Amino acid sequence: MEMDLVVTRNLQLFIRMAELPCSVITSRMQWQIEKRIIFLEWRASRLLLTCGLQQRHYSHDDLLRLQQCWRLERFNGVPQRIYLLKMGIMVSCSPPALSDAEFWYQLYRQQCALLCRLPGACP
Repeated sequence: MEMDLVVTRNLQLFIRMAELPCSVITSRMQWQIEKRIIFLEWRASRLLLTCGLQQRHYSHDDLLRLQQCWRLERFNGVPQRIYLLKMGIMVSCSPPALSDAEFWYQLYRQQCALLCRLPGACP
């Protein structure tokens, strides 16, 4: 299903709230801001929100640290997938279908806060 006007407006609001530079809204967007990387993908009528850190080799110990720090209640009941890639460490989720930009932004802030628990991740 394609993005409708409500989804487009929610994406625009989220991008403003997160202070991400953007001129065009598409179904797949990506930002790299210093060490952080953010992905937004709209597919099958759902948002996939992913935040990550790159430019450092993260280990399974780092992955375990985040998994131990993760708490479902901090993410308003939305499960997070925490995983390693060659490019870095990522936290990803798919918010409920009827959620809005404010809810997405809360999840985004919690993902960033979780990633900041890694040594040297945040200034």
